[in-house]
Amino acid sequence: MYAQPPSTTGAHRGSAASLVGASENENEQVETMSVNQTEVRGMVEKEIELLRQRRAALEKAGLKVDQLEESLTQGLADTTAEDARQEFLKAELKKSTARTTAAYEALYEQGSGLLDAMMGVIGKNSDEAKILQRTRSAIRRPGSPPEEVAIPVEPRPVA
Repeated sequence: MYAQPPSTTGAHRGSAASLVGASENENEQVETMSVNQTEVRGMVEKEIELLRQRRAALEKAGLKVDQLEESLTQGLADTTAEDARQEFLKAELKKSTARTTAAYEALYEQGSGLLDAMMGVIGKNSDEAKILQRTRSAIRRPGSPPEEVAIPVEPRPVA
């Protein structure tokens, strides 16, 4: 699914995830074995289970099993919460994209309708209307620079 696991932050530096793809500098990629998020989650869940099963032997060897289990459990909870947040944001992004697309379509209809009305007022086949038509056409031509549209205006009578 992912070439590298999520990057780690302060509290989890040196964790298994940071050893398989993330570096101390979050912008730097490290060429190492890659694992996906499901594999990282599964590995940590298995490690928690092993800590519980082998508690006595590990404590006898000097490991602080309670602290290790708490750290892994908290890291797993934090990661799961971030994953859920990411999935929520993906869904929100899709909704936002649909709203934005609809807004642009409505704006185009409004602007295009106004352009049609302006051409109708000054005479659909007039030279001035042809200038206005080029405004709409220019946005569809790749690489065409925006044109300054000079709309002839009758001077106001001086009183």
